[in-house]
Amino acid sequence: MRLYKTDAIVLSDSELGDQDKIITLLSDQYGKIRAVAKGARRLKSRFAPAVQMLSYVNAVLYRSQRIEVDTFNECKINSPFLGIRNDLVRLSYGYYLVELIMKFIRGAETPPFLFDLVLKMLFLLETTPEKSLPVLMRSFELKMLTILGYRPYLAGCVDCHRRIEKSRQVYFSGYEGGILCSSCSRKRVGKLVSYEAIRWMKFFANTPLKKLANMRAGEKIEKELKVIPESYIPHRLGEDVLSYDFIETVQDLEKDGDLEKIID
Repeated sequence: MRLYKTDAIVLSDSELGDQDKIITLLSDQYGKIRAVAKGARRLKSRFAPAVQMLSYVNAVLYRSQRIEVDTFNECKINSPFLGIRNDLVRLSYGYYLVELIMKFIRGAETPPFLFDLVLKMLFLLETTPEKSLPVLMRSFELKMLTILGYRPYLAGCVDCHRRIEKSRQVYFSGYEGGILCSSCSRKRVGKLVSYEAIRWMKFFANTPLKKLANMRAGEKIEKELKVIPESYIPHRLGEDVLSYDFIETVQDLEKDGDLEKIID
C-alpha cells in the first residue's frame, strides 16, 4: 500500500460491518475516491466528525494495490460547513449537489476545474441569502454541465442553427440538448420559454458564482429556468435526480409556514 495526502469533499458514506464506513470523496488531485474509515461508526471515533457528508477535509490515505477501496490513515476538517448542515433549505441544496456529482462522475477521474467549482459552491451555499439560492444553483448546474461537456446549445436553434430573434417564440428541449425555434419545435419536443430566460441562462453560464450570491432573476424567470433540473439534466443522465424534489418540498413547506413547525 502507498500513502498519499489530499484535500477532498465528503460526498457520501455507507456502513461496513459493525464499526466501519466506506466514504466516497471528491478530490482535485485523485478524482473520486472510495476509502474505508475504520471505527467511524463508534461514538468516540477519531474519524466520525470528519467524514460527515459535505465536509471539506484533508485526508491521508493508504492506496490499496489489490482492491479499488483505499483506507484512511488520518482525516482533518478544513471546513465542516455547519451553516449548510444546520439549515434544512441549504442542506436540501447540498444533497442535490452531491447527487449530481455522484451520478455524473461515474469513474475515478474528475474533469479539471470541477473540484474547485464544487468547493466554491459549498462556501457560497453556506452564506448566500436564501432567496438567491435558486439563481446560484442554476449557475452551478450550467457551469458543471460545461465542464463535463454537456452545456446546452444556446447560440441558436439546435436543429436548424438559425439565430433566435427576440420577437419569435423560443422552446427549450432537454431531449434535443438546447433551444428550438418555433418552426423546428413542431417536429421536436420542447417547452416554451421566454427569450429573457435564454439570456439569463447565458449570463449564468458565464458569470462567476460569487457575483450571483445576492442576485434574483425574478419569480417568472426562475420558474422557467427550472427546465434545466427538471428536463435537461435528467435527459443527459438518463435518469431523474431524486433530491431535486426534496428541494421543492422543503421550499413549499417554508412558504406555507410548516417548516418551522416540523423543526420545532
